[in-house]
Amino acid sequence: MNIDWKIDHEANSICWKGLRDGPREMVKDRPFSVILDLGSSNGAFGKLISMDRGARIIGVDVSRDVPPAEQVEFVQADILHLPFRDESFDLVSARAILHHVPDDVEKAVEEAGRVLRGGRIFICQEPTSDNLVSEVARRILRTVLHDPSERVFSSARLERAVSSSLTVLEARRHLIFTYLLPHLASRLRGRLRKLLLGLSRLLVQVDERLLSESRFWRRRAAYVTVSAMKSPAQE
Repeated sequence: MNIDWKIDHEANSICWKGLRDGPREMVKDRPFSVILDLGSSNGAFGKLISMDRGARIIGVDVSRDVPPAEQVEFVQADILHLPFRDESFDLVSARAILHHVPDDVEKAVEEAGRVLRGGRIFICQEPTSDNLVSEVARRILRTVLHDPSERVFSSARLERAVSSSLTVLEARRHLIFTYLLPHLASRLRGRLRKLLLGLSRLLVQVDERLLSESRFWRRRAAYVTVSAMKSPAQE
């Protein structure tokens, strides 16, 4: 049976701040005015990256299950066959969509690169198979968000897939012990929830220190954000 897990917004703001802010920080010095957001659902990832930049956002998804957010133009399409001309976009973003096409991830990155202008940025954020906590939760406590065809892969596998078509610029790892806490906090009330929020603040500091200082723990992060550039020579 699938679980309809909710997220505690306060715990989310504590635990997943780096996961939320990282992509925008990674492109803050990059020029862009038109974003293509792959597997966008409502286009939230594109909006997050575009915050305060006023970029035009086009969201692509294979289904129309979720209405697009304000200021997001929606196009229903397959990310493996994008209905856009070559070099149409300044930035292509993709959050938690590539593991839904695990056997075609190189093809998805190649197609993203095709519609990306030379010298511009592709940025993706994916869960990984590297973290024991997230892997146990994913396999045993399946949620309504999981698709039977999805297959999460390691951060190293994602970097290899991205580098097959583009030049990887940076990979940031996120979350070791804090991955599940916003989900758990949503199930608690009163004193127990407050205790978990306090624990969350402590574990965020632990996560950040381990991710910054230890290669061992970086290889065990639950999420990774990868930025890559299409070389001008590929135009």
